[in-house]
Amino acid sequence: MRLRARGSDRASRRAVRAIGRPRRPLPAGPPRRSHGAHAGPPTRPQPRLRRRPRRIRVRLRGSGRARRPHLPQAKRRRRRGRRRERRAVPPDPGPQRRERERLRGPAQRRRRDRREPLGPGGLPRRHADLRSLLRTARGGRPPVSPGTPETARVLKFGGSSLRQGSDFAHVAGLVEDREEPLVIVVSALNGFTDEILDALEDVQEGQDHVEGFIEHARERHEVALAEAAPDLVEEGTAALDPVLEEFQRLLYGIAYTEELTPRTRDFAVSFGERLAARLLSFALQQRGEDAHAIDADELGIVTDGTYGLATAWMGPTRHNVRDELVPRLQAGQIPVVTGYFGRDEEGHVTTFGRGGSDYSGAVIAHALNADALEVWKDVDGFLTADPERISQARPIEEMTYDEAAELAYLGVRVLHPRTVEPLDESTIPILVKNTLNPEAPGTRIGPPMDEPEHLRAIGAREGFAIVRMQGSGMAYTPGVGRDVFATLGDADINVVNMAASQASFALLVDGDDAEQAAQLIREAEIPTVENVTVNRGFSLVCFVGQDIGSHHGVAGRVFTVVGEAGVNVNMISVGSSNVALSFVVDDEDLETTLSALHNEFLIEDAPEVPS
Repeated sequence: MRLRARGSDRASRRAVRAIGRPRRPLPAGPPRRSHGAHAGPPTRPQPRLRRRPRRIRVRLRGSGRARRPHLPQAKRRRRRGRRRERRAVPPDPGPQRRERERLRGPAQRRRRDRREPLGPGGLPRRHADLRSLLRTARGGRPPVSPGTPETARVLKFGGSSLRQGSDFAHVAGLVEDREEPLVIVVSALNGFTDEILDALEDVQEGQDHVEGFIEHARERHEVALAEAAPDLVEEGTAALDPVLEEFQRLLYGIAYTEELTPRTRDFAVSFGERLAARLLSFALQQRGEDAHAIDADELGIVTDGTYGLATAWMGPTRHNVRDELVPRLQAGQIPVVTGYFGRDEEGHVTTFGRGGSDYSGAVIAHALNADALEVWKDVDGFLTADPERISQARPIEEMTYDEAAELAYLGVRVLHPRTVEPLDESTIPILVKNTLNPEAPGTRIGPPMDEPEHLRAIGAREGFAIVRMQGSGMAYTPGVGRDVFATLGDADINVVNMAASQASFALLVDGDDAEQAAQLIREAEIPTVENVTVNRGFSLVCFVGQDIGSHHGVAGRVFTVVGEAGVNVNMISVGSSNVALSFVVDDEDLETTLSALHNEFLIEDAPEVPS
């Protein structure tokens, strides 16, 4: 049968050959190539039938012309990808630009150099300067350009300086006069943390206490807001409401479960600082400052996860703090950061202990490599003695990190004992100032000074007890002290001081822990410990001064003065610290001891320490 195909004769013959001749199956794979005697004749590959692609003419919408179809989709993607690669990696314009400049000559190069320089934010310099002037005229501070030698300063304001709305306005006035970049760390309102702790105990008894406490917190902070920022009451209330609502949900959760875990407790007490930070930020905005509240857990102060007594991890904290605060400082903002708490690796809030806002300020100052940390209190800094006990106590202008830590450990309520930890290695100074007397010099705390050794201050702490262990051969039995400290350490009982002899072992502990400590030692059945007794009513006295632990004649003269005053010394600790000399006296002899030593060594006309 002959078929007649439309079109040319050549196409017709091709169609007849393709249909009339039976198709042979194609080989499964490429022909095998054999060599040698047993190689058969080469297999001739069967040619494939190639079809011409159909030409489709597509008429564009809205036009009378037709366009040719594009290439297949896969090939279009390949070509489009090559075009993207060419666009993503442009040729280096450096050689071409340099060649054009060479051909243009020096005249055009000078004309290009006369273009107006750009300032911060990509604006022309004249506009950037105008923006700075306008910000300064409104009471704000000009932005700090990157790379300038200006260093930030961290200011910490405690609860003793923030009692009511007028105190927030006063603090804002102190900040307003400053020109350097500032970061402010704030504590809760005076006494509000104690109110939260009392409320946590009440809400476990029922949810009826939740509404009352939230209304009390709202009223106290809104009254302070109206006094500190009267023009921003509406904006400030809108900022306080979400914090109070979250706090209310947390308290309801505690009331429903009737359970208060350490994690929940730390989260709850952090709301005092969150509310205070927002109050101070609006007090600063009232005076024209660009201030913004930042929560420490959002800032990224990372801790070791110990609830109630956490420690900051400086590595990740430094990275987070710099990433968040440096751009704000460069833009002329004043970050108001919450003190007292941070977060662990899982994001849970952990607190630094009571008074831990000082430690928060030190952590931020270390992270920013700040010029100084200013701790603002309601006193003129450290004094030579407790003014409630010694009326002749006078301010101390300078002291070392170790001296301040020793006095703070004794309970001098000027600085948290751990504040010096982040700053000791970086030698960032601490300035203790008085919000009620800002012109006073205060106390500067820094590295050891090049000056003769002398006594700096005297401190004391009451309410201790002595746990005394007796037994034959205690001094010759290895491991007795290790077992005693391990037993008390497992119960979180702190040993403040100790003394040992051949037949006895005495520990100075807090009076509230004395009976528990004695009972634990008895139950531990430590070898050679035969009798355990508790004696109460002791005070720890500590003399602080640079290098007094290694200075000849200091200890002898101190105990001579104490003996002449008719005071008996129960325990002595000499040499454990190079800046402190500690001993224990009866509570009834404390006033006599402090008065005799202060009059002998620390009054203005006191004689020099013997060399």
